[in-house]
Amino acid sequence: MAARVVRAPTRRAATIGAVLLLTAGCAAPPGGRSGASPLDAPAPRVVAPVPAAVSNRLASVLHPGTGAGVQGPALLEPARPADDAVVATVGDVAIRKSHVFDRLAETDRRRAQLWIDVLVMDAVVAQFARRYGIEPDAERIAQLAGEEEELLRAQVDVELQGRLDFDGYLQRQFGLSRDEYRAELVRDVTRVRYRGLVIRYLAMLEDRVEVRFITHSDPQVLEDARRRALDGADFASLARRLSDDDTRSQGGYLAPFGRGFRHPIARAAFELAPGEVSPVVSLDGAASGGAPRYALVYCLRRLPPRDEPFAAVRSELAAELDARPIQPFEQTAFTLQYCRSSTAPADASLESAGR
Repeated sequence: MAARVVRAPTRRAATIGAVLLLTAGCAAPPGGRSGASPLDAPAPRVVAPVPAAVSNRLASVLHPGTGAGVQGPALLEPARPADDAVVATVGDVAIRKSHVFDRLAETDRRRAQLWIDVLVMDAVVAQFARRYGIEPDAERIAQLAGEEEELLRAQVDVELQGRLDFDGYLQRQFGLSRDEYRAELVRDVTRVRYRGLVIRYLAMLEDRVEVRFITHSDPQVLEDARRRALDGADFASLARRLSDDDTRSQGGYLAPFGRGFRHPIARAAFELAPGEVSPVVSLDGAASGGAPRYALVYCLRRLPPRDEPFAAVRSELAAELDARPIQPFEQTAFTLQYCRSSTAPADASLESAGR
């Protein structure tokens, strides 16, 4: 049996994996509480991509034309014309890439839809990248890929303790040589970087709001918290003590978001001026599980639109992305606002999508 190492999650992989879990409806309740976070609402049909390390072979089948020589936004798109290459032969029977997808669609429709949605999202990202001249820094890509390889290599050394070297692990676990793994890793890191830069740049072009929030199943708890906040109590401290959301450890902090994030908390936030506290907000329909939940929102600041070319803000966005990777709600907002798959209703929203 092939040796198996569970890959240690990096900040990037952890973020993507969290969105994927939410999409699949299997995110573990944070803090051991019952019910999902209000920000863990039913995901839109276009969802986060799985990291390359999760399914390298499937990725190579469903993403033709992404060889090492592909550069720029084309890396995000399938090859044109479509390449229905033979992936295996049995006697005189040729098994093609389309056959793999057809069988996948028959046996696991959710995963098939996932990969369709990945392609839709990446195509949208590629179009915006071309329009605004968005391009990740090649040196930073190489650095990030190197860091991920070293992380995996260190974990292989610790867990396998010399029973299998790194090259052997890559071959058994992924069916890849070291060069193939590195090329796959660079492609994966590049795609993720493109998504992050595009999402953050488009958000910068809109008016945004930055907030803290508290969620609880008892509206009276939030009414009391609101009175204390209005009397001058520190909202972050209240969130750490009272909130049942997994953001409580950060004082209920929610990074800046635009109006594309259609959610009760977001709607309340855009009604506030900096320093204001919202009334208690009902989250009915915004979270799975059916249990009534409520929120209190505090506005930290409002950010006006910034009409600047990407080249002028590239370093700023890259540094911000390093410090704070794309959050699940940011990607959800992007997909709802810009990614409309052919099977998604035109009026899809965070409350209704996925039902």
